[in-house]
Formats: sequence, structure tokens, C-alpha cells
Amino acid sequence: MMQVAERRLARFKSEVRNKSGALFFTLFGIVVLFIAEPDDFLAGVLGDLPIAVLQSAIGLGALAYGGYLYYSLSKASSKDENEETVNFDVAQTPEENKFKVLIENAQDVIFIVEQGGKLRFQSPSAEKTLGYSGKELVGQNLLDIVHAEDQSILKNALERQGGGAVVFTVRLQHHDGNWLYFETYANNLTQNPNIQGVVLTARDVTQRKKEEGVLREKEMTAKKLTAEKDAAEQEKKLIEEKSKELEKAYKTIQEQTAEITDGINYAFKIQSALQPKMEVIQQSLPNSFVILKPKEVVSGDFYWYAYKDGKSLLAVADCTGHGVPGAFMTMIGNTLLNQIVNEKNILSPDEILKQLNIGVRTLLNQDKADSQSRDGMEIGFITLDHAKKIILFSGANIPLVHIRKGEITEHAPDKKGIGGKQTEAERTYLMHQIAYQPGDAFYMFSDGLQDQFGGPDGKKFMISRLKEMLKEISGKPAIEQKTHINQVLSDWMGTKYHQLDDITIAGVVL
Repeated sequence: MMQVAERRLARFKSEVRNKSGALFFTLFGIVVLFIAEPDDFLAGVLGDLPIAVLQSAIGLGALAYGGYLYYSLSKASSKDENEETVNFDVAQTPEENKFKVLIENAQDVIFIVEQGGKLRFQSPSAEKTLGYSGKELVGQNLLDIVHAEDQSILKNALERQGGGAVVFTVRLQHHDGNWLYFETYANNLTQNPNIQGVVLTARDVTQRKKEEGVLREKEMTAKKLTAEKDAAEQEKKLIEEKSKELEKAYKTIQEQTAEITDGINYAFKIQSALQPKMEVIQQSLPNSFVILKPKEVVSGDFYWYAYKDGKSLLAVADCTGHGVPGAFMTMIGNTLLNQIVNEKNILSPDEILKQLNIGVRTLLNQDKADSQSRDGMEIGFITLDHAKKIILFSGANIPLVHIRKGEITEHAPDKKGIGGKQTEAERTYLMHQIAYQPGDAFYMFSDGLQDQFGGPDGKKFMISRLKEMLKEISGKPAIEQKTHINQVLSDWMGTKYHQLDDITIAGVVL
């Protein structure tokens, strides 16, 4: 390093001398050409030549020689600077040779960069690592191959004054266009006369970055899996807790359901006990049947029977609702009919329905102005006088179908129910009187069968189909009629459709 400094000092002294000579000749030429006047001295020197001509020749010659010296000095100075910047072949001492070998064999890339970014030197390893020869990069701005997102990092490092080396990572573009990561040490040596720039020592860490990326991805995956595992365990714990709660709730529901089911089953027993037995009905109406199919355990439909004073009284009723609510209404209807017929000895169907309506409205407080109750029932009622061979019929929305020798007659009911809303002061019902003949068949039914969906097209059974079926079977014994109706209903519903309402049909063949 000392010899380099001494060589620079010698070159500096030589330049000063040569530049002084160039300056002298240039100034001399200017003076001779433009300032000096011919005098006796010049005349004595020039002899017989014209003084002006010789003066011009001397001036131009001095200027030309001065210019040549400046040109030669400038070219030599540029060559020396380039040799000092990028060429280590000038090293002469053993120490300089060692330094040269270290630089040439260094794996890290070494740059010497001006603070503005101009590259003054690159180590041979730059070509191996980045693919650029010294001719391509030296003299160019290093920022041109720095990733746009990292340029501010390098600028700050180049502009930093003192304070030792700084370390940072930037991306440099390889000659093939790919981006490589370099961990870089920047040391500002602009004040060092031997360097006069910022020394960048850059190590290619692209592979390490990739491995770190893979490692980070694995760590993130591991964290994600751990989080998912923790969440799964937490969810499992919550599920177990919920499962225990559900088991407890299910057990409670089972117990409550069992209690409710027991209650409903017991209500069914009570309701069944209130229904007249077929063997009792058949004592006075031997060729008769009743079909009662509740939608649920207990029914909102019911049938009622009594034999009094040589007369058979039979009713089919459809209360509002089904299941337990409907069952409550059936008990009200049963109770009231027993009172009206058995206690009050009223046997006329129209009067029975009138009293039944009054009784329902009274029990449910429907006769009060602020009553919200709309419950009630539809009913068809016949009184069969065996001695006179007549049937008396009154209906509240349930008709009486009479079939004689294949001919159907429908005796229409009143279009008003029992109970519920009533606008008239007194509700009365029309009574039909029918003289029957042997072989006549009479039917009353709720709307459950005719409204039942089923069949190949999923439509309602309809009352027209029901009456046609009754017409076809009216001549058969009652027991066969009952079997036939049950089979038709089962086939109509099949396995696709469930029962929508309570179904009740009563038939009497005389």
C-alpha cells in the first residue's frame, strides 16, 4: 500500500511539472499572437524576415505544443486512474500480491461504489455469481440491478456517514433475469485515500432464503396443525359437554314423553270406555258397523248410541281439532248427549242438536261477549223408530246418505255447526223424516276420508268417490262393508301418504 501511495505522489509531481510546461507554452503563444508588439529585440533576432509573419508562427507553435502537452497529460491520467480502479495487476509487493489473490478467490462479491451508486470496482466473483463481466457493470449505477423494493435500503447504506459497517439484505438481478438475495455489509471508506468509496461485501443467500421459506412454511403448517388440533380438542371437549347435556335433556324428554304417552294412553282408555260397544249397538241394529280411525292415539271424532223407548239413536261427530284437544271436546259431546237424551228424555234429532249447541256454548263460555273460544263440532244424528219404520235425521254439517236399490239420496245437513261463533239469537236445526224399507242402507261420516290424499296422483279421495264406493257395497253385510272400506283406505294411502285427520264412518243396513 505504501508503494501505491508513493507511486501516486511521484505521478502527482510529474503531472504538476508537465502541466506547468503546458501552461507556459500556451500563455507564451497567446502573448506572442495577441499582446506583444514587435520591437528591436525581435527585429534583431528575426533578421530580414517580416516580423509579423514570424511572430504569428512562433505564437501558433507555442499554442500547439501547449495543447499537445495537455492532451497527453489527460490521457495518461485517465489510464492511471483506470488502472488504480479496476486493475490489480500493478501490485508489486508481496502484501499487494496476497491482497490480489484474496480478492480473486473470494466467494463473496466485493463492490466499491460511489455514494451516488456508480460502480468503480467489482471483484471477479461478481461475474461468477451474477453473470456480469466487469466491463458490463463498472461505470454503471449499481442501483440498476437492485430490486425496486430494495433500492431505498441500498441508498441509505451508501449515504450513511461513519458509524462502522451496516448489514442488510437486498435482491440483485442476475444476468439471466432471475433475482438473487444477497446479505450485504456496507463500509463507508470515502475518506480513505486508497478507496474513496463505499465497500460492499455481498454474499449470495438465495438458497438459504429458500430454505428459510420452506422452514417458515413448515413452521406455519405446524402451527396451523397445532391450532387445528387444539381447536379440534376444544371442539371435542365442547361436543362431549354438549353430548352430556343432550343425554341429560334426552333422558328428561324421554321421561316427560313417557309421562305424556302414559297420560294419552290413559286418555285413550277413558275415551274408548265412553264409546258404545258394537255388541250393544248391534242388539237393536244387527246389520251395522262403525269405523273410527284416530289420526293420533286419541281422537277428535266420536260416535254415540242409545236405545230408548223402542228407538235407536245414533250419532257421528267431528270435533274441532284432533288428538288431545279434540278428545276433550268428544268428552264434552258425550256428556251433553247423555244428559239431553237419558236425563231430559229428548229424542227428536233437531231438538237434541239445539240443546247440544246451547250446552257447548255454555260450558265454553261462548255466550259471553268477550269470549275468544271458537271450539265446537259437526254432527249427524238419527233417531230410528222401529215401530213406525221411520228415520228422523238432523245434521250440523254432516249429511245422511240413503241408498235404496242402488239409488243414492243425500239428505243435506244445516250449514252451521255446534258451538263456536253464533250471530243468531237462537240456533235451530232442520229435521228430515224418512220412511225406510228392508234393504235400505244409511251412512254418516266425518270429512276425514273424503279429504284424505293418496292414489296414483296424490289427490283427495273426494265425497263423490266415497258415495260411489258406498253404493257398490250397500247390498253386502255390514261386516264385509267395513272390511272393504278399510282395505280401500289402506290402498289409497299406500306407504307414501300419512293420515291427515280422524276418520269415522257409521253404516246401518235395515
